[in-house]
Amino acid sequence: MAVLTVDTKSIDGKQQQYQQQQHAYGGFSPEQRMWLNPCGYPSPYEIEVSTPINNVDLSKMRDQVNSSLGTVEVSIRNYTKTIFGVPMDRHHTTWEGRDEPWIYKDGLRIPKKFRNDIVDTIFMRISYMSIQEATRDFYRLLKDSYRRYIRLAKGIEQMKEDLENVHNKAKYKRYEIELLNQVREEVRQSLQQVLCEIFEVLVVIDKKFLFQTLQEDHAIDINDSYLDESERKLRDWTIYRELINQLEYIIQYMKALEQRRNASPGVPAVA
Repeated sequence: MAVLTVDTKSIDGKQQQYQQQQHAYGGFSPEQRMWLNPCGYPSPYEIEVSTPINNVDLSKMRDQVNSSLGTVEVSIRNYTKTIFGVPMDRHHTTWEGRDEPWIYKDGLRIPKKFRNDIVDTIFMRISYMSIQEATRDFYRLLKDSYRRYIRLAKGIEQMKEDLENVHNKAKYKRYEIELLNQVREEVRQSLQQVLCEIFEVLVVIDKKFLFQTLQEDHAIDINDSYLDESERKLRDWTIYRELINQLEYIIQYMKALEQRRNASPGVPAVA
């Protein structure tokens, strides 16, 4: 993975600015830190990179995405069974038919239902590309996914705010509140770990894009006032299920990219 250091010459000024920003927001919540500074650097905007762009190691990110996917799936299967009374697979069509515009406004189109041959499908598409083109195509997916992960993270923050509302809390049974808090925290931690690993890849391949993305508004239009209990549960389920789908697709794409690279051994990843 990239070797990252902090530029000590300008860290004092940036650190002061960063602390002022924290003060202005009353201190970042864990959910906010999840997308603003997922790796916990003292000053994330002053990272210096010593890894060349054509030598990016994706293995750590791949392992973390796999690990987070496993954790999230277990948590959300328990959530689905408890909240909706059905296994996650039986609730799949509910997610397929739902549309949350604030999630999908980026135009990133990842299929909601993978066929068994999704790796072969991706491989066939990128097999007509050079290794460099296929790698850049994957990097575009990472960039688009990072933006969507940020919106999903903000959706998770909204879940917490909703549940802290006394009127909403009264609509849930005690064991449901405990489960909702537990699942949300497990998912939050898993997503932050993924964001950190993608952060460390993006800071090598396109630092300008990364820092521009961190400074964007990423506003999400969730008007909770009109949601009843069942709609809120479906909204939360959609956020969780979309996260699983996003993680799964990145893993499958990485498998296809590895096949493409193996088909042309010795070729550097990026020109």
